[in-house]
Amino acid sequence: NVTLDAGTPFSGSSSVLSAFIRGIGQNDFAFNLDPGVGVYLDGVYLARSVGANQDLLDVDSVEILKGPPVDLFGRNPIGGAISIVTQRPTEEFGGKLEVTGGSFNRLDTKGIINIPLADTLFSSFSFSTKNSDGYQKVIDAPGFTTGVIADSFPSFGEGRTDSYGGEKQYTLRGKLLWDASEDLTVTLVADYLNQDNDGVASTVI
Repeated sequence: NVTLDAGTPFSGSSSVLSAFIRGIGQNDFAFNLDPGVGVYLDGVYLARSVGANQDLLDVDSVEILKGPPVDLFGRNPIGGAISIVTQRPTEEFGGKLEVTGGSFNRLDTKGIINIPLADTLFSSFSFSTKNSDGYQKVIDAPGFTTGVIADSFPSFGEGRTDSYGGEKQYTLRGKLLWDASEDLTVTLVADYLNQDNDGVASTVI
């Protein structure tokens, strides 16, 4: 009874997460609307569905709470909550790398590295890249291929793309952990997402 859609058809972006729990959720990605299902990344509420579909390698656990989670998370999405918990930086130096290739010039990379800085100060850095060509071909309508009419309706950004479904994005994430004492732990997290994709491959039937 939990469905996750990576990119609602009319949003045009694969970073938009459309989440439904027991049939309650939201497809609209407008900035003036709270999502029907709340997404929390390390306890931080992602207030909009744009950018909620992140490509993370350092995920430790994913927890799903059905129903209004106001008592536990301080917000009240009526559908429920999805809590994503990432790994803590460790005392040992190490890391891992993942590379995926495929059709349509697909090349994805993911990596994470743990770097201890002091006895009580630890850090971790992760990244991911996703690159592929579009797999849904755009067929021009008669009389709409060239000229003033076609140039007046750009698909994404400037100009008109000849395919949908292609991806070009990268994600960076850093975490700094300070074990100040037995009763105090300070964590600083920063993440960045850059996306320059084609539209999602969806067709109106």
